[in-house]
Amino acid sequence: MGIFFRNYDKPGPGVDPDAPKKRSFFRFFDIFFRKLSHFSRANLLYSVTLIPTYIITFFVVSFIMFNTVSEILGMQDGADFTVIILSVIFTNFYISVMGAGPATAGMTYIMRNFAREEHAWIGSDFKDNVKSNFKQSIIVFVIDIVVTVVIFYAIYIYGQMSGAISYLKYFLYVISFIYMMMHMYIYPIMVTFKLSVKDIYRNSLIFAVGKLPSNLFVMIVLFFVHTVIPILIMYFGGKYFVIMLLIYIIAEIVILMSFTQFLVNFNVYPKMKTYMLDVIEEENAKQDTDSDAE
Repeated sequence: MGIFFRNYDKPGPGVDPDAPKKRSFFRFFDIFFRKLSHFSRANLLYSVTLIPTYIITFFVVSFIMFNTVSEILGMQDGADFTVIILSVIFTNFYISVMGAGPATAGMTYIMRNFAREEHAWIGSDFKDNVKSNFKQSIIVFVIDIVVTVVIFYAIYIYGQMSGAISYLKYFLYVISFIYMMMHMYIYPIMVTFKLSVKDIYRNSLIFAVGKLPSNLFVMIVLFFVHTVIPILIMYFGGKYFVIMLLIYIIAEIVILMSFTQFLVNFNVYPKMKTYMLDVIEEENAKQDTDSDAE
């Protein structure tokens, strides 16, 4: 683990505070490519620490896939390999959107700091935030697994029914989509503020609905990177399918997860700053002023 915890993060010249601020699109890629080695090491560390919750998530997704999706798609027993590959793909997408407990808390702290152009120690900051947010992140992870199973089976059951009640599945589609978008904010809020799980969910819901257009854009990118690309490889890779999929999996382990986690935090942090951090600072400043006046 020395690659993650040695002091490779010696501060460089940094960013000139007086330099004109770049537009968000260019600033995003400027930060990403300037800190590419940091992103890669964070991605590798995240991949390693993710293993326990990844395995749990994979078994849950596989159970759902084998018991419902394979039936819906009319797959035969010989298509088990296809279902397994799809389970891996959807597990990756699930984790990219929903997160996976303590490891995501550690990764989020690193990516949040990069998003606000602050320094982060890949090893120590990751470890400290896994530890300090362990309880809440485990609670969120367990809630997510339960909610995912309940909603999926509810949609499946309502889909088998006839009449007006079958339309409840569309309501559940909307609920599940909003619930997924909430997770763009759950972990960033968790590592930034000392709030109860209830308040974390409440604020995340407000942001998910209130900032729908930008959230929708990020969701599309996550879906494309972690689902569309591997499915295209799977069905159109031909005789090179296995090699191409292996290259994609290596890319996930080395850089893709940090890329999309950074995108999420780059989208989220300005909103948190405007509607939470700045408000708190204003209230504190007002309280200090009132105290001085007394």
